[in-house]
Amino acid sequence: MSDQQGIYEIANNEGMICYVDTATEGKKTYGQDWVDVCESTLNCTILRGEIEKYQYRTHEGEPIDDQPTGFVVTINGNIEAFLPFKLCGRFRESDINYDGDTVAVMVESFDPNSLSIIVREITITDQNIDIALINEAVDLIGQAYEDGKYIRGTIIAEKKKWADNEHDRKRAGFLVTINGIEAFLPVSMSFYSYGIDISHLIGTNIMAGIEEINVEKMTITLSMKAPYEKLISTKPLPLKDEVTTGLVTQVTPYNIYVLLPQNVMGLIPRYMFPTVEHNDLLKLTGSLINCIPFKVKRWDEINNDLCMLVSFKPEGNR
Repeated sequence: MSDQQGIYEIANNEGMICYVDTATEGKKTYGQDWVDVCESTLNCTILRGEIEKYQYRTHEGEPIDDQPTGFVVTINGNIEAFLPFKLCGRFRESDINYDGDTVAVMVESFDPNSLSIIVREITITDQNIDIALINEAVDLIGQAYEDGKYIRGTIIAEKKKWADNEHDRKRAGFLVTINGIEAFLPVSMSFYSYGIDISHLIGTNIMAGIEEINVEKMTITLSMKAPYEKLISTKPLPLKDEVTTGLVTQVTPYNIYVLLPQNVMGLIPRYMFPTVEHNDLLKLTGSLINCIPFKVKRWDEINNDLCMLVSFKPEGNR
């Protein structure tokens, strides 16, 4: 941005610096919508868009074939931009009507001379998006990736490997929402088995590290194992009747699963808390808790497989 308020310095397609005036009434680029476009161009902020129609190759304004190349998207309901298929965040058929669908986009290129805008789609998990929350989530994800910190997300679906028939489409992992941004948790980087019933995991929160951000594909890959290994794994082996720390990974009608230090599995029997609602317990998933083992349920010394029954640490106890 230049020293003048509302005047942005943006390079055109030839690399020449141009001034985009969003502050002067009467200018084609006047107003908040163009401010948003400039900010997205310079700072990679996310914008709300709506698919208006398919875009086709044209010559002198007339389509030259019947195969679309992408979508015309309106930004903030007012400014037209082009979303090429190759910059879409999710696969879309070329013969289905997507008009009116909400998309979250980032400006890929903006030519101040022609005012042509090309955008890239950011995959979201809900049509009712809150752009402020989406941008906040993008910032949090970026910071977590750069600083090696952890974020919380919620499992919303499973993701299967591509195959010609449904029988061969094995589970690859899980789709996770982070304030509306879609991320992928591979089974191999989770603590869940390939065969677990997905209905038992929908709504489960996770604590995860950012394993990878693929800018070209606009995909985010998560790992549940990173935070466990750094925060819990190396703590002392849990002992009966002594307070320890665990990571809540799953709540079922029968047990609350807690990963304890040294790869010990802790089970909090559901019957111990008959008056607590399932959804209230579900909120604990993805959180660290203090708990007290009170019984060894299973111990296989050869395979180093230890499972203990545990209880929440009573409030006020040290």
